[in-house]
Amino acid sequence: MDNSDDLRKKRLARFAVLEQMSKAAAPNNHAENPTNAAATGSALPSNLASAQSAQPAQSAQPAKAAAAFASSQTVQKPAIVAASATPAPKPAQIVIPEDPRKGLSEMLLYILGVSLVPIKQSPDTKILYMEILAKELVEEHHVKDASEVVINQDSMDRILVDRLNMEVDMLSYLVSCFERAVTSSNKPLAKSNTLVADGVKSAQNLITSYLGLILQSPEAFMSDATSVNAMIMCRLLAQKLIDGQIPTALLSSMIDRFQDEPDTLREIFGVVYIDIASRAAKASLLRAAFLPPLKVLNLLTQYKPLCSVLVNLPQFLPKNVTNGLQFQGASILCPFFAPSALREDPTVAQEMLRDPINMTSTEIDSSNIALRGWLKLLRDGLKDCMLKILKAGPECREKLLQWFAEAIQQNKNRTKMRVDPMTVSTDGFILNLIDVLNRLCEPFMDPNSPKLASIDPRFVVSSHRIDYSGETRLSADSHMVTEWLEDGKKSAGDGSDLLVVPAEFGFMTECFFLMIKASEFWLKSILQYYKDVIRAVDQCKSQQRLLATGAGRERELAEMNRRLANLLTFQY
Repeated sequence: MDNSDDLRKKRLARFAVLEQMSKAAAPNNHAENPTNAAATGSALPSNLASAQSAQPAQSAQPAKAAAAFASSQTVQKPAIVAASATPAPKPAQIVIPEDPRKGLSEMLLYILGVSLVPIKQSPDTKILYMEILAKELVEEHHVKDASEVVINQDSMDRILVDRLNMEVDMLSYLVSCFERAVTSSNKPLAKSNTLVADGVKSAQNLITSYLGLILQSPEAFMSDATSVNAMIMCRLLAQKLIDGQIPTALLSSMIDRFQDEPDTLREIFGVVYIDIASRAAKASLLRAAFLPPLKVLNLLTQYKPLCSVLVNLPQFLPKNVTNGLQFQGASILCPFFAPSALREDPTVAQEMLRDPINMTSTEIDSSNIALRGWLKLLRDGLKDCMLKILKAGPECREKLLQWFAEAIQQNKNRTKMRVDPMTVSTDGFILNLIDVLNRLCEPFMDPNSPKLASIDPRFVVSSHRIDYSGETRLSADSHMVTEWLEDGKKSAGDGSDLLVVPAEFGFMTECFFLMIKASEFWLKSILQYYKDVIRAVDQCKSQQRLLATGAGRERELAEMNRRLANLLTFQY
């Protein structure tokens, strides 16, 4: 039995004793004042001692009080606990101003970060008291003070211009205005009143328009026009995109606002693309340093107008390049394909294999797992970007296929027995290119897929994307193929069995043969080079074992260890 039951028993016993003590006086008390006794008996359990001494005539009710107390232990207490555990919820109260125009005025001032009455300022405040503007509005609205001024959509333009002229970082200010506008659009007043909702939407559109203006002509809003220009503002936009400080809703609003002005989009986002490409060129595979610029590329290519901006930049398919290395340095898309753990970036091997001679197999496996994880992030992101560009429309798809073909054509020297690294793209670039092309081919590479039949083998006798004229053929020489194709052109449409080569091919055919052509570079140059490296490493290890067994050859052994470490970390 628990403590509560013991306490209950003791209380009941006390009430029983008190009942016996009051039996003698009970008849007299009831005769003298029965009403008073009935009225005060229920108070005995809470203050029994004082009631007994002060009013002995009122002690005739302890038995009834004890019975009531005992019954309350099993009936009333659970009800009290249940009531306190689940209080009745209070209905939500939405306070809507009597005049929606006043509510809209306050909301617009909040969005623009303006106050017409004095407020307590702090270093990080986003609301600025504009005294001169407040006085002008008081005179124009013919009111006593600024608190009575009611602004509307027509006043926003003027207030925003005055506020911009007081800002140093105009871009950050407009971004914060847009964020406040989005927050205001979700408030009950904006959802319940059409006038307020339209006003907030107009504020968002106005902020977006001025964002485009300051990105193109920031000097119009600054007293010192030499301190900033459009390129600096667009690069600042790129930095904010890298840092994740530009809301997706604002980016979408910009695309919607300027999609009918392709020149504006090109002037703004052309600089952004160039800036993030320059950041990608400096990024390493280590610790996924390439990820921020790649994420921005992935974000921008979600929008078809921005895909069109990218593929139409002069830097997308650069002219006057004569080899793969020049192409990799000139094309805006190449830096995103460049990160690797191969010889062109020896810092990766030096970081992941700091002591290759003495590292345990567990440490080496851990380094390999990290490198594979970073490569997967890179290649997944590249594939997503390429898919978005391909799906952005016929123009974007055609330009991207041209880019793939140009990257392959500029690296044709990789098929030679001896490759000059100064005339071809880096090994990492080629491997990432092959991987992305393989991933693009995955949907139709299943042998059981009916899509496989869509691949047209006549592509190899055409010159649509790739020049096969110098390729070795198994059953005919180049002269025979030329005659065969000429005869096919002459007999086209007459029902003969001669081969007719179409002028264009479907995407699956082009992507498949581009992938096959690029794969030759891996087999003929990259794989062979690293086979030679592995052979040199094996030879060093054999000599290392021989030197370790001989006496007095510590210097030669140390030199061999140094050479082996340099081979493993591409320091040669």
